[in-house]
Amino acid sequence: MNARRHSKRTLDDTLAMVMFALIFLLAAAQTALSKEALYAQATRTDIESLVSETLVHEGMAEPINATITGTDAQVIFESAEPFDITMEEFAKDPRQNSWKGTLVILSGDTILKRIALEGKYDSKTKVPVLVRRVGQGEMISKNDIDWIEMSPARIRKDIVTDPNDLIGKTPRRVISENRVIRTSEIESPHVIKKGDLVQMNYAIPYMEIRTVGLALENGGTGDLVKVRNNTSNIVIQATIIGVGTVQVVDPVQLTFNSRI
Repeated sequence: MNARRHSKRTLDDTLAMVMFALIFLLAAAQTALSKEALYAQATRTDIESLVSETLVHEGMAEPINATITGTDAQVIFESAEPFDITMEEFAKDPRQNSWKGTLVILSGDTILKRIALEGKYDSKTKVPVLVRRVGQGEMISKNDIDWIEMSPARIRKDIVTDPNDLIGKTPRRVISENRVIRTSEIESPHVIKKGDLVQMNYAIPYMEIRTVGLALENGGTGDLVKVRNNTSNIVIQATIIGVGTVQVVDPVQLTFNSRI
């Protein structure tokens, strides 16, 4: 009798364990099916990337870091079917560095949902700097240039933003590394110095006028400097086009004694 009861209890325990295992497997299968049914999500990161791309498309310089405000949700939309997202009615406020727009969820040509969103953005602009300390008279080369990122609001009009405006130039005084450079701090290497005799040229179709003058300022190629015409003693402005040579801006001040 006791053996039968023990046998029955053992069988009941076994059946209970089997039922528990079946329930566990069914729950796991249900979870797996639920995960498979969830085909796609539009996450916070996805939408912030879309907003950044939209801002760049509207003319803002990269890189841009856009964020969503007003919600802490990490998943903004999810569906068992595939979908696409786009932004409509998008607007930005550069004064507040803010944006707002409507997230449109699309399945083919069908709009599944519209979600109004807003947020902030922080744009950065790359500005050239020097990788080493460069002194007066040294020429800046391409290898001397690196980049830093700055907020556009901090970039003044006199800050150099194009590396081509640095290459081939020389500092007026020492410029240290890793800092922004102002246009007033650089100049073209001097090919004409104050007191040099220079050839003054003026060319028109079928005729070229040349005479000699005295440079009254230092300057590099492309600079506009004052030159005294040795024939007329009149001071005129001329553009330096090379070593010892300037191009006259206004030929009226050249005299007829010039060589033609």
